[in-house]
Amino acid sequence: LQIIAIDLFAPKADAIKLSMIQFITSGTLSFIAMLFLETVTVQGVMSAGVAILYTGLFSSGIGFTLQIVAQKNLQPTVSSLIMSTESGISVIAGVLILGEMLTRREILGCIIMAVAVVAAQVKLPKKSGESVKNY
Repeated sequence: LQIIAIDLFAPKADAIKLSMIQFITSGTLSFIAMLFLETVTVQGVMSAGVAILYTGLFSSGIGFTLQIVAQKNLQPTVSSLIMSTESGISVIAGVLILGEMLTRREILGCIIMAVAVVAAQVKLPKKSGESVKNY
């Protein structure tokens, strides 16, 4: 839904303003949900402060703003395919940076995801001589 919403609004709006509206809306709705669903303590917020700031500033702030800027000139299908590779890039980073090891099942999952992204981009030839009637 976010990709479709950005596709609708990004060409007509300033990317930074759209990003700010997105964060204010998300923050407000999350704050309201937090009041009813979470037990918040000052000590808990302080101990998670670095993670909260990193997630808010870098992962969300910069990442989603750049997504809006990049998606301004892309079709939503292309955008969703690019974003679906996030898990694969995370796996590669985990292996290279953190030295994680993958099981056979995880390797197979990565291969299936890569094949699916490539297959979604392949244009299949249309069958000639067949027509579909519209009713």
